Amino acid sequence: FDRALELNPALGEAWIEHARLARDPVKAEGLYRKGLELAPNYGTGYVHYASFLFRESRAGEAIDTITRASQIDPLTPELYQIHAFFLMVTRSDVAGHDRLMREALAINPRLPSSLRQLAQSRWEYSGEFADAAQLIERAIAVDPKWAPSRTLARDIYLDLGDAAAAVAVLGDSLPPDARMEIAQYDGDRRRAAA
Repeated sequence: FDRALELNPALGEAWIEHARLARDPVKAEGLYRKGLELAPNYGTGYVHYASFLFRESRAGEAIDTITRASQIDPLTPELYQIHAFFLMVTRSDVAGHDRLMREALAINPRLPSSLRQLAQSRWEYSGEFADAAQLIERAIAVDPKWAPSRTLARDIYLDLGDAAAAVAVLGDSLPPDARMEIAQYDGDRRRAAA
């Protein structure tokens, strides 16, 4: 990045990437600000800066920054996903989270991470188990090998009282610890401990 900036000191993207490597938060902030000043339409730069702000416990600023990124690049569903996560973690805004996740899915209805994130919210925060099951089944259909979707499906199925579906969704490829909750559900402490 230093060489890139020697060749072109006005390359905002390089300043932002340089900021990502800075260990000192004060220095990193200065680099982010300079980079965004030079490249005000670099949506990815706003994502990196928002993540930095969030890690620095500056959630309000992080939400404002990710909102700016969404305005620059409104057709990137991952931006809505990050924004939704920030809202949930900082404000416990379930309705806002779910609205943003549905906006992400309107852009790309086959994005497994968005399907999973919305399914988790519907299951964990709204108690809408049937809706959560439908969403997580869509995520599994898109990417059957992605373990996070399958383990969430297990939990949803157990809450629906369908232990057979919970066992079936895990398949044989997941590690034994993924089966622990089923053993606990069955009341088999020895199998759960193993």
